[in-house]
Amino acid sequence: MIIGEQPGDEEELNGEPFWYTARCGKMVHSALKACHVENDHIITNTCCCYSTGKPTPKQIEACRTHWVGLVREHHPKVIISLGGPAACSVLRRKVKITEEVGQTIPVQIGKQTYPVVLSFHPSYILRQKDAGGGAAEKAEQTWIDAWETVDKLLHGESVEEPPDTRNIVNDSDIIKVLSWLLDDKEIVNITYDYETWGDKTALRPELCDVFYILSIGVAVQLKNQDIAFSFPFDHRSVACWKNPEIERLWRLVVEKGAIAQNAKYEHKCNIKRFGMTGPLRDTMLMSNVIDERQGARLEYIAHRCGIKWSHYKAAMHDVQVDPFTASIDKLLRYNGLDALCTLQSYKHLFDEIKQEKLQNTLKLAETYAEHLAYIEMTGYYIDTDTLQVVREHIDNDLKESTDRFRKHEAVRRSEEWASKNIKSWKKNPCFNPSSPPQMKHLCLDELKLNVKPDKYGDISLNKLVLERYVEREPVIRDLLNNRSLASMKSGFLDKWDDFTGPDNCVHTNYGQTDVVTGRLNSRDPNLQNIPKDSVIKSVFTSRWKGGVIICSDFNQLEPRILAGWSGDEGLCYALQNGFDLHLYVTASINELDYEECLQSLKVGDPKIKKLRDLGKRMNLGNMYGQTEYGLAQKANISETEAAKLLQMYDQRFPGVRALRDDFKKFALHHGYVVDLLGRRRHLPKVHSSNTAEANRALRQAGNAPIQSSGNQFCLMSLCICRTLLLQRGLKAVVMGPTHDSIDVDCHPDYVDSVRDTVKESMECHNGAFYWKDRKVDITAKVTMGPNLKDQT
Repeated sequence: MIIGEQPGDEEELNGEPFWYTARCGKMVHSALKACHVENDHIITNTCCCYSTGKPTPKQIEACRTHWVGLVREHHPKVIISLGGPAACSVLRRKVKITEEVGQTIPVQIGKQTYPVVLSFHPSYILRQKDAGGGAAEKAEQTWIDAWETVDKLLHGESVEEPPDTRNIVNDSDIIKVLSWLLDDKEIVNITYDYETWGDKTALRPELCDVFYILSIGVAVQLKNQDIAFSFPFDHRSVACWKNPEIERLWRLVVEKGAIAQNAKYEHKCNIKRFGMTGPLRDTMLMSNVIDERQGARLEYIAHRCGIKWSHYKAAMHDVQVDPFTASIDKLLRYNGLDALCTLQSYKHLFDEIKQEKLQNTLKLAETYAEHLAYIEMTGYYIDTDTLQVVREHIDNDLKESTDRFRKHEAVRRSEEWASKNIKSWKKNPCFNPSSPPQMKHLCLDELKLNVKPDKYGDISLNKLVLERYVEREPVIRDLLNNRSLASMKSGFLDKWDDFTGPDNCVHTNYGQTDVVTGRLNSRDPNLQNIPKDSVIKSVFTSRWKGGVIICSDFNQLEPRILAGWSGDEGLCYALQNGFDLHLYVTASINELDYEECLQSLKVGDPKIKKLRDLGKRMNLGNMYGQTEYGLAQKANISETEAAKLLQMYDQRFPGVRALRDDFKKFALHHGYVVDLLGRRRHLPKVHSSNTAEANRALRQAGNAPIQSSGNQFCLMSLCICRTLLLQRGLKAVVMGPTHDSIDVDCHPDYVDSVRDTVKESMECHNGAFYWKDRKVDITAKVTMGPNLKDQT
């Protein structure tokens, strides 16, 4: 039985309109066919109870009554719930489907229990695919995994009750157990998990002034059995929370090392609460290293590892949401199950890691996690006076930009059209650049831009598309400027107060498992999306009086990795001799003298400047598998001309083509590619019968190892920089990475030593085993200034 916004059979036969109806239907019926039940299923639609917007409790209950009636009538073996509204009707509470997707939950209806599998709605998968990127791959993999679970349940697999755990609340018993953890030589592995509370948010210790570890769950692997227990720690309803001996013993356990589900978070809890942390192995990172497309949440990992009682996460959701108000017994039970679930997942994942020989890749990821924990706790110090000035500056610029944009005749005509055709116009009677109907009318009807729809008939008017028309249409330049200012205001300045800790620092959260390419994802707030020369960067200053912000940026990191890995003579020659790489490439392709082109560029020759821009697009585009169509669109040339240029590039720089071909062959043979440090990027669609999908996967195979290697170089330098600063006793802190650079806050008395240390950490790769025999050096440029913007 399927519950979701997917239309039922009758709706499809009647041809009733529905969001993504045809494509959603194909996905569902393909999944049913794979489970061999294409003719033995029921589809019911939550839209029979509500059609748009978030469902109310009354609507959820009405929907539940509807599908429960069908369950009582047909007694399905398995129920699959597609999308958030359907999950709400199953669990009778608010559900954030991205956090609970993949779980199998037993639901009691009458005297019978039915397994319910939570999955994304197919329209979500399709929207992600249309947008492209790693999120689409993760969503699609989740969809596949959910239906594989359905297939297993249909063929006899069961859902089990969670095992027993022990709650310990007496301080003398807690001391005995902790002493046993430290002394027993029969213990194979220990996992621990914290349930926390913070005055700002328990999930971000760095933002909190007051932070408690309410309880600690521990699971122990002995030779013949696993046992789990939990005990209160800072929970004030229990007397033992004040016992200093318990804290002393637990600190020793932390120092000894253990296993956690999310090591970076547990590290931050340790740093916040104890001022130190210890070594941690990480099941989340283990799962990600094995397959970067998999979900990172514990319940998802446990389900994939075959733990049949992982549904406890959904059943005890109230504890997860607000552990402080939960009863102490329920809190400890939940905490103990988390630790046991982590341990059992670890044992399964450890075998996979060993079998696939990924131990070194995992060790690197776990090292990054520990250093990132310290970096997140450190944060970027902000000058509050400058912040207020910048806010006023951006507000004024945004107002001026909006006024200038609205003065264009095409915009005025669009506003007249909107006043007659958009119902919500009266609430905000001015052009809204975030409104798809208004944007389409402006760009397609008024400006007549030649924007082609994609294969599904959708029109994209994003920044990359509109940038092609900036020179032709001044209104587009003003539109993009307006969007950028609005984004800086809403995305950064308006949110920073929420993510500023008691130390007056802005703290971001770096996600290691969010992006399938292996790059870090900065969020809440996203500090990596601040424009390079934005005035916003001036608010980031030193925490020391007279201190200096030091920024070290790799010089053309990915082109150097491409050149060094491929050994291409032309690229290596240009980079080692300090040539302008993009100018050198365009000169080579157009059979021009490089020195003459360089002199012409210095005097401002527009023809050479245009050629260099084209060379830059080709250089970077070739690194990312650019097609003739892609180059033609970005360079505003014909596809025929683009094809000739790409062919000439391959002739002049054959090493690049040979390396990318090697990557593609490897992907076709193994289904994945590998970077210089052993990290994998799975690309199963290289074997797709869909030519477009297969070609896209092959393009990804050609660039993923370069991109991933660049990310690893940056993260390794980050860790080495922190380590060297500490070892040398230098008064400076690493604030964070920004793409291919590292930002360091330095005390004024240590500037020279810190600058040299930062540069050393960036260029240390040249002597490493994976790079020392390459023909290109990895180099970095170090700049300094009073803030993050004013760097020289």
